[in-house]
Amino acid sequence: MRWFRDGFYSADERARSDVYALLEHDATTQPAGANGVFGIFSNLMTADRWVHASPAFIGFDIGAPALSGRGACVRAIEEAAAYVSLGHLRG
Repeated sequence: MRWFRDGFYSADERARSDVYALLEHDATTQPAGANGVFGIFSNLMTADRWVHASPAFIGFDIGAPALSGRGACVRAIEEAAAYVSLGHLRG
């Protein structure tokens, strides 16, 4: 989340003591599924082979900032983390 905060939030926003609350607020403005934006960050961690993907988004539409803006990306990051956590719980 920090790399996204650093790259997509202004210096004034990053200086706020509640900057992560701001990110969370932005995420809550988006529906489940983040309007089709999906974050690719990491797969399930295994001791013998853990692949950490380069951060990427798919389904991101630069022409539709209301659907693919910061809020959708933050929500996609959180949802990706939730799915990895679920995989660990089931594994």
